[in-house]
Amino acid sequence: MRKAFNNILITMTLAVVLTTVSSCKKYLDIPYPNNSINTKSAFTNMATIDGMMNNLYYSFFNTAAVSAGLYYVLPCTADEGYNPTSVSLSLDPQTSNITANLFLVSWDNVYNNIYQANVMLESIPGATAPGFTDDKKKAYTAAAKTIRAYDYFLLVRIFGDVPLITNTDVPFNSLKPRDPAATVYAAIEKDLQDAIAALPATLGIKYFINNKYIPEAILAEVYLTEGKWAQAEAAATDIIGSNQYQLAALTDIFLQSSKEGILESAPAYAFFNSAISYKVGRINRNTWFPEGFYRSYLEGDAPALSPDLLNSFEAGDQRLVNWVTLRNANNYSNPNNRMFPYKYKYSYVYYTGTIPAGREENDKVIRLAEIYLLRAEVRTRQNNLTGATADLNIIRTRAGLANTTASSQSDIIDAVLNERRHELFFEGGWRWFDLVRTGKANSVLSAISYKSANWKPYMVLFPLSPANLAANPNLTQTPGY
Repeated sequence: MRKAFNNILITMTLAVVLTTVSSCKKYLDIPYPNNSINTKSAFTNMATIDGMMNNLYYSFFNTAAVSAGLYYVLPCTADEGYNPTSVSLSLDPQTSNITANLFLVSWDNVYNNIYQANVMLESIPGATAPGFTDDKKKAYTAAAKTIRAYDYFLLVRIFGDVPLITNTDVPFNSLKPRDPAATVYAAIEKDLQDAIAALPATLGIKYFINNKYIPEAILAEVYLTEGKWAQAEAAATDIIGSNQYQLAALTDIFLQSSKEGILESAPAYAFFNSAISYKVGRINRNTWFPEGFYRSYLEGDAPALSPDLLNSFEAGDQRLVNWVTLRNANNYSNPNNRMFPYKYKYSYVYYTGTIPAGREENDKVIRLAEIYLLRAEVRTRQNNLTGATADLNIIRTRAGLANTTASSQSDIIDAVLNERRHELFFEGGWRWFDLVRTGKANSVLSAISYKSANWKPYMVLFPLSPANLAANPNLTQTPGY
């Protein structure tokens, strides 16, 4: 009975997936069938398998890797985003008063993406589609495992213990309680290690997970978060030493032609049947609105750089020059509150001009600079101070800064974390995750005037929504909420 129920749900899910995506802008140019199918028949047709894999990518980038929560909310939750003119977010960016609905959509959508990955992983081994060779099965399996691992890495960092679901048994999984974070991390590591072993060491077409360095970069982040310094260094060194990626000039990092991106996505996604590009800080799709009401309105809604971040850049830091812009159409009294992230220069929706040839952009989810800074940190923690400062200074030199003067282990760690803050601001929630994993969140955030009255130490993990708790009585609320 359970198996039959699962097949019905899978069929319904595939029908919704395929008909929905076919009506939207496709992430990749793979044709989609528009009819309802069941799992068995889906994996007898290569075009259908490609369509399902394409939708897995599409869902992954839309709901996890480039989600609004990572690029819009988490900077405000940390100390890099601030909006003195609006409290329209599901958390108040002035106080970090996190509400239970903050990650309702992300929780549901990320688990839906995990479900899609599980469908692929369960079905690929027995697929009989002509042309679905063993090599293709191996590559598609590795990509699905990488996506599932990234999804869980996102969930476990935000919520702590989460249900670990690795099959498509919907009735059973719908009542699954939280699993210990350590169990989830072990599963993440295994998926990524499997993917690394299965994928080649040569780069393929952009936007696909088709080389070993993509899961290896994610695994390096996982090891960093877990405090596995030697393993993180080995992964980072393999990526850097491959020479497959190169640091780009500050003005060119986010271009499609840049070789700095390791995991990157196409620039536009389907959202309510219209293409909306979630650029870094989200303000980038707002600033190119025509002058007038909409531009003024959106400037009031989107977060700017916090005063603390804005004032913390060193003199001469070219990232401040190239990656920050003033937008103050409403003439707010303090222009420093209207300095917005400007790493991406064009919105593919609201920019009405002609993008100069060669200046087309991609979303960089993980890029080489982050890997250098990761290695600098883990080298420092292993007391390789010379190697650490060498990596740190590579990034500082590109930013137009002199070599670091930090010399002790603790000072170099602080210098690396500071460099990460200025290199990766409004990208992927890096600053929030750095504060949490290093145990600095409470001391840093409780000292900020507009956060101190409402910040509580338990807020390093996010709450589950009432809707999620009601749907699964075996889930427990995050402690403190």
